[in-house]
Amino acid sequence: MLNCFPQIFSKKVIWLYLAALLVVSLAFLNYSMKALFLISGILSVVLFFHFSNTLPKKWARISDRSIGRKIFVTALIIRVFWVIISCIMFWYLHDDLFDFEAMDSRTYHDCAVLGHQLMKNREYFANIRNLGIGGELSDAGYVTYLSFIYYLTNDSIIFVRLLKAVWGAWTCLSIYKIANRNFGTATGRLAGIMCMIAPNLIYYCGLHLKEVEMVFLATLFVERADYLLKNKRIKATETVITVLIGILTFFFRTALGAVLCLSFLMAVVFTNSRIVGPAKKLIMGFLVVMVLGVAVGESVRVEIQSMIDSRDQQEANMQWRAERSGGNKFAVYAGKTVFAPLIFTIPFPTMVTIETHEQLQMLNGGNFVKNITSFFTILAMFMFLKTGDWRKHVLPISYMLGYLVVLAVSSFAQSERFHQPALPFEMMFAAYALCNLKRKHARYFNFWLIFIFVVVIGWNWFKLAGR
Repeated sequence: MLNCFPQIFSKKVIWLYLAALLVVSLAFLNYSMKALFLISGILSVVLFFHFSNTLPKKWARISDRSIGRKIFVTALIIRVFWVIISCIMFWYLHDDLFDFEAMDSRTYHDCAVLGHQLMKNREYFANIRNLGIGGELSDAGYVTYLSFIYYLTNDSIIFVRLLKAVWGAWTCLSIYKIANRNFGTATGRLAGIMCMIAPNLIYYCGLHLKEVEMVFLATLFVERADYLLKNKRIKATETVITVLIGILTFFFRTALGAVLCLSFLMAVVFTNSRIVGPAKKLIMGFLVVMVLGVAVGESVRVEIQSMIDSRDQQEANMQWRAERSGGNKFAVYAGKTVFAPLIFTIPFPTMVTIETHEQLQMLNGGNFVKNITSFFTILAMFMFLKTGDWRKHVLPISYMLGYLVVLAVSSFAQSERFHQPALPFEMMFAAYALCNLKRKHARYFNFWLIFIFVVVIGWNWFKLAGR
């Protein structure tokens, strides 16, 4: 039984990435990326696949009682280091602390500065609906959180991002706990380590967006809800905390809160009765229905209905992307039929220079990591179907699949940022597949590498040809 990303796979993946980068750079020489993005991509890929092979073996002797703390502390150090480096980098590049294409980041910041002043004047809650982006309830949670931090720290941007490092490290710990409880020690350790060094999970700690906090809340909810389901006794305090975390997610992204609650309900219904007894199913089911129907309020129900009613806007969004200034005319050919089969794997890395796409270039290595690990995530789903073990792990499976289905039919399926809430769970299931790998799977993985290489080259041609 493996407990790491195999070295033979790691070497193949690193060489494949370097080959793809070389081919794209030579084929589109006039559009080759800047040195910053080349270096960030190479470091992301090399470090991830190197340490996902070496760290699990190096930490094998650490006791089960200490490994969670080791994962949390190491993840925290990595993320604090990145927060400092990213602040220096952004200041050097454009004389402030905000990221590339920082429209949403600046809007959140401006709203929170105003929120800070309203808190000082004790007028915040009377104006809360006017502080979210577009007045949406699904942004009110993050703006309130940011306003409160600004109130305590006098608008400190650095402190907010250092807190993001804490939430990001806690996310890694939660994934370790979920994986350890469901799949055993080897998978738990590998899953925690893979999340700890996943480039895209690290990157957002240096931005002013809400993704880190949102992913933290979603992962924490699944971990606590999984604990409630697997624990023989129903503890009132744990139940109340879990319900409150679930309600909070609605105020960061409505769709996320709905998926989490429905996933919990599916887990209650479909989990093997030997794990969750009939009486417990009845109590937990009632609790979820109560949260969905009463506790989250009429405003949330209205937003969920609006989200359902607008599910057919994907085609119009692709048309807008094709016709806007600097857009890609080929975007009209994308849609559910393209996104759905690839939802585990997309987005593919942008390895060419395109104006206003600096963030995508910065994340080219991280996206390539996801392209590769998605093979093992998909493989894990087939393993569960073949063995029937999916009924033992309904909650994390239904959450990941549910969120990805919602994303696939939305207007944001191709946006890397919106994949963040599913990414820790994709890493966890990839770790499960790696720990249960058979010799025959190596051949399929080689075919997958060829597929990714061809698609990455084609994707970068597509990015340029459509402009």
